[in-house]
Formats: sequence, structure tokens, C-alpha cells
Amino acid sequence: MYDRITELPLIASTTGDGVLAMLFGARRAREKLREAARRQLRVKEFRDLYLGRAGRTRIEPSFLLPYVRVSGTTPAAAQMFERDMQRYGVLDFATGGQAPQLESYIADFVRSHFDSVSDGTRLSVCVNRLLARLMLEDDRFWQLAERQREQWRNFSRTEQRFTRLPGRLVRVEGSDALMSVWNEAQAREELRAVDADQLADIGVSAEGDPLMLYETEYAPGVRVSTVLPAVEPPRDAALDEQEERELRRYETPLPTVAGSAR
Repeated sequence: MYDRITELPLIASTTGDGVLAMLFGARRAREKLREAARRQLRVKEFRDLYLGRAGRTRIEPSFLLPYVRVSGTTPAAAQMFERDMQRYGVLDFATGGQAPQLESYIADFVRSHFDSVSDGTRLSVCVNRLLARLMLEDDRFWQLAERQREQWRNFSRTEQRFTRLPGRLVRVEGSDALMSVWNEAQAREELRAVDADQLADIGVSAEGDPLMLYETEYAPGVRVSTVLPAVEPPRDAALDEQEERELRRYETPLPTVAGSAR
């Protein structure tokens, strides 16, 4: 049910801006925080992507968003988070030569298909929808996403300070969003609540929409939750039945009460 949910390796640069505005009200302050993160992580920036009246954005690695959230909340913890991301290879594709090679191809795809998703919602949501579509349609982009998924998984399986939780939206209740997630370490499905603005920022709005939740605890008592856009490739019925059987292994049968059987 959750195994193939995969985070987008690249997202619109303004993804998460609504939540960051709670920490830094001034737009320029948020831009400076992002710029500092790009320099610190040595990310090779994409050029501005102009989309007519809708405005402009950039495409950038999705790992910048959780890093910005950690550095904006607990700056001293950001260095430890960065070292761990380096250790597990998460930063490799964006600091080497792979990401720039995709730039022109991705930019052309977004420009040529933007009108099909431009429905008045925020720019980052429209761009991320197209990146999700490209990820499912293009083998090269999907392979990049799969490599990133395995790197994040290894990170989560080894480091107690970071947890990767694939999930789905259950419902939105006022300013809170309830999600079901799969906790691999505990081998169980769990519920999590986050600020609904995080989901609005990534375009998750319907029950069952896939998403990715990262939880980091690099400072004592401070848990930072970051939600990223994700996709789930179509599956056939046989695979669904197999996964359902695997999940049932972890169910605990209810005790039988003596004399209750008829």
C-alpha cells in the first residue's frame, strides 16, 4: 500500500513557501534562507523558468526543502543534517553533473504543458503536478527518483534522527491535515497530523493523495516535519494482493471471549 510511493527528486523552488512564511514573514528573508541553503549544499542552480502571466520559478532538488525547514527552525542542527545527507548520497546528483543535464529537457516539458494544469492554483502546485507527470512518463527521470528513494530509505533505516514516512492524505480538519503513513521501523501504519498549509503548498487535497513525510530530530525535543510531493505508479491487482498479505502479517488478532461463539 505504501512501498512504491516515491518523493519527487525535483520540485518548484517556492514549494513550502506558505509554511516558511510562518517562520519568516518577509519574502526577502525566506529568499535569503533558500539562497544560503543552496550555497551551503553546493547546489548547481537551474535558471529562472518564465511561465508568462503565471510568473516565474526555478526547478531545484527537493532535499533543499527539509534542509531549509531544519536550518530555519534549529540552525545549529542543519550542519548535522547536511553531513548525514552527504553520508547517504542524497546530495550527489545535484552537486555533480546530472541535474544540469536535465534542466533544458525539464524546462521545455513544463513550458509546453503548463497551460494544461494552470487552473488558478499557486504556481508551485502547477509545476509540481507537471514534474510528477514527467516522473511517471520518462524513464530517465523515474530512475533518478528511484535512486533518491533508496538513498532516503537507507538514511531512514540507519539514522534514528531521521524518519522517512510514505503516506496518504486522510482528511483536512480546519488548519490541520490528518495523514496515514507507513512506519517501516515499527512495521505498522500510523496517523500523523501536520499543518494543512504544508499540503496546500504541494497540491495534496484529495483523500488518498500520495505524499512523503520527513521527520527530523537533530535538536533535543525539536521535531521538524516536512511534507514533500510524491507519486505512486499504477499497480496491478496481484501486487496489491501480495502487499495486503504482507500487511496482515502484522495484525494482532482480537482475543476470543469464552462463550461468545454461536
